[in-house]
Amino acid sequence: MFIKQLCTPRDMLDNMNNQTWIVKNRVSDDVYTNREELLAYYYKVSLQTAERLTMSNVLLGYRRMGKTEIFRRVVNKLFFEQNKKSPKAVVPIYYTFSDHIKDDLQFSIEYLENFLRFYLGFYLNDPELIKRAAGYNELKDIANNAMAHVPSVKTLKWILDTIETIATFPVPAKVAVELPRRVSDIDDTSIVVFLDEFQNATLPQFDFSVVGYYQEGADSPTCPHFVTGSAMSILLMEMVGKGPLFGRFKFKRIEVMTSYYSSELALKVSHRYNADINADIAPVIAERCGGNPYYITAVIQHAVELQRPLRTEEDINDILAIDITSGFIWGELCDQLNKWITRINPSHITKWILYLASLEESYRDDDPGDDKEIDLNKIQKALKEKERVDVEISTIRDIMVMLSRGDLLECKAFSFYRIKDPILCDFLKVWGKIEMDKMTFTRVKNDLRNQYYHFSKRSLDEYKGYLGEIHMSQILLASQRKGLPGKWFHQDQPITMPDFSFVNHRVRLSSGLSKEIDLLGAAGPEAWVCQSKWVENTKIGSTVLKRLLQQSMDIKERMNLVFMKKWLFAHDGLTKDAELFAHENHIYWSDRADLDALLNHLNLRPLYSFGKSRI
Repeated sequence: MFIKQLCTPRDMLDNMNNQTWIVKNRVSDDVYTNREELLAYYYKVSLQTAERLTMSNVLLGYRRMGKTEIFRRVVNKLFFEQNKKSPKAVVPIYYTFSDHIKDDLQFSIEYLENFLRFYLGFYLNDPELIKRAAGYNELKDIANNAMAHVPSVKTLKWILDTIETIATFPVPAKVAVELPRRVSDIDDTSIVVFLDEFQNATLPQFDFSVVGYYQEGADSPTCPHFVTGSAMSILLMEMVGKGPLFGRFKFKRIEVMTSYYSSELALKVSHRYNADINADIAPVIAERCGGNPYYITAVIQHAVELQRPLRTEEDINDILAIDITSGFIWGELCDQLNKWITRINPSHITKWILYLASLEESYRDDDPGDDKEIDLNKIQKALKEKERVDVEISTIRDIMVMLSRGDLLECKAFSFYRIKDPILCDFLKVWGKIEMDKMTFTRVKNDLRNQYYHFSKRSLDEYKGYLGEIHMSQILLASQRKGLPGKWFHQDQPITMPDFSFVNHRVRLSSGLSKEIDLLGAAGPEAWVCQSKWVENTKIGSTVLKRLLQQSMDIKERMNLVFMKKWLFAHDGLTKDAELFAHENHIYWSDRADLDALLNHLNLRPLYSFGKSRI
């Protein structure tokens, strides 16, 4: 049974209860999925601070992708897995910016006390000091008895004196922000500062900003700063991408989960919450949620709360319609949206522009593979009809730039497009109907359920084909820059895998039959065109191969490629004629045994076993 192959319940609950932490993980270990590469990266570069090899870094990604969880786990690992007496020990400091900071002094006191808490907690090996958020009076008493445990008594006394006199400094926030770097410089020690929700280092609605003060702190080999936040565009375009912080940060990106790993997450979450779900529907949940771990978890949790099964695509659509209009997703996105609109411009016109932009189609009619630019003239005309006001195109453009900073739209060279987040796009329409068109929740929910019902439904064979496709895509990603045995592709020579720039599912060349490619992997002058045919008890004939060959020729011409690889997954193999055609046209192909062998070779889970697949 597939579930046992994928996520046999690990007995981790007791381990989680006893797990050591100073900042609590928000995701349990038995659910946490596919962020190991970023965890390893941040742990490694943190330790390299001791060698003065680390540069400040910003982790970029859309909201709810798991950025905070990565920072928390790295901070915990740094605290518990180092020899604190070693001269190469790296002190982790973790701070989250509030969205309600109203003055520099309030921030400065909180920031300095937080630093002292982590600093003492590390050198005294006292996680409870950090967990219980000890106040300054307690911290001062502890510090006075801890002089023998810190690198420098003089420096610790200076830290205490700075906190007690912070209100007397002309610019207290500058002093507070620069203190960690000064401590590490004076003592020649190593400190790494992890800053979450960094977009709140500037709060225009409260006339608060401390971003510029990080210029000295971030440009430090003894005290690099790692920052992230829930507004990727403002971090990149307005904070670390220009002004005093420009050039002082490296960039790392966290993307949506691949179809393979988001399906795995769906199954892990389903098991943890005891959801009534068919294993083969997990990839559909992942696809509909756009690979976003928060949405995947929210949909499954809501289904459990409502005691509803998730066995078919209709079940998923129904739960999504409820969640987007009144459930966990509605609450989360509504809160984020209201905060951002309050931050930039709470005017009625701003809300109308966001709503009207959300109604635009995603793709161009003449090229379904390309994004469709939002028509500002169309929005201008709609504003005239809705609000009886004339709004200049330049004003609309300025507002849309601000909305793009909150990752509510995409802005490319002052052209605007819908964000690549299917749940957020549907939410914005729902929010606009309720907030701007004054429709009732019940009516909007019913309309969305009806809309989802009319989505194209996939047959079981189509589900199976998609499952094969996501396993193929993970093979491409996991095998980059490696060699694979040719026998699993029915080739005589080993296959050298390229470094892919992207691997995209369901690529449409144009409208019409046979114009959608299951999988396209691009690697500069080379590309892989892949098709998945999960057809049991029947071998695939030459017609499918001829279609794959034509698609590859179209892609080669369109992308001006030098090397073109064609790969077919045929569950039960090929007919004799098809095998000959594949050989003559240099088409790779794999049957189920071949694909399972590739998956096993790359330490990935095997293909699903259909039949009894309920969790």
